[in-house]
Amino acid sequence: MDLSIVIPHRNRKDALRRCLGSIPLAAGSLSYETIVVDNGSRDGSQEVIRRTFPKVHLLQNQNNEGFSRAVNQGLRKAAGNYLLCLNNDTFLFPNSLVCLLSFMEMHPDAGISGGKIFNRDGTIQPSARSFPRLETALFNRSSLATRFFPNNPLSRRYLLSDWDRCSVREVDWVSGSFLMIRRSVFEKVGFFDERFFLYCEDVDYCRRAKEMGFRVYYVPDSHIIHETSYSGKGLSTLFFHHQSMYRFYKKHYSGNFLRDTLILGGVTLRFLVEAGSLPGKRLFWKVRHDAAP
Repeated sequence: MDLSIVIPHRNRKDALRRCLGSIPLAAGSLSYETIVVDNGSRDGSQEVIRRTFPKVHLLQNQNNEGFSRAVNQGLRKAAGNYLLCLNNDTFLFPNSLVCLLSFMEMHPDAGISGGKIFNRDGTIQPSARSFPRLETALFNRSSLATRFFPNNPLSRRYLLSDWDRCSVREVDWVSGSFLMIRRSVFEKVGFFDERFFLYCEDVDYCRRAKEMGFRVYYVPDSHIIHETSYSGKGLSTLFFHHQSMYRFYKKHYSGNFLRDTLILGGVTLRFLVEAGSLPGKRLFWKVRHDAAP
């Protein structure tokens, strides 16, 4: 089998229906399987899958197990030579999977790849970036420093702002919403780190792959639409993003008590500043029921 597509899902049956409906034209003549891992949906998603997409393999969880654990469940069942992590709120353009897999076939040095991701309004999501460093906590895409000083060199380096994303490029990491892994790479790198409930699992996975010598590529000829952007989320998702960010820094940059304290303080401060700027705040102690796919 050429490709296994793994889709973590929760409570967005209409988005999932659009996503699954776009896959056949995106896959073309590829042999593929689709595995949906349902994280305890309560909106009838399971029935939609069984009735409308009977060939889809459905794995069901009673509760919301988070993104990484759901993806890993699907990967354990996957049989393809290539493995695709795909968000449930995406729409794939015709031949987008053919294009991405063909690139991997023609570039044996490519261990992981991702395509060009559009927002609903046609703008491009910054789905490929440099690895975050310690200063990135203050100069990331949504930070106040980047908003007030968008042309500062630290933000531009991290966001790859000087690149129009119209050319193939080796990058540090690509978004887990549309991420293809070569089977031989997966067998060496292993599963996603389940300590990341939501967000940063893709950055961590690409970093682990790069540390083993594999390359990550951005392939702009492969197109999808991703309906939900981070900026459209509420307080619950903001909380989980920063929690995962802290775990990423702690995992890869921890060195001593002072550094760990500064990391925790910086991430906490950034969360409080960004939470205070949200137009509508949702209680984040419900995250495990609302936020992750």
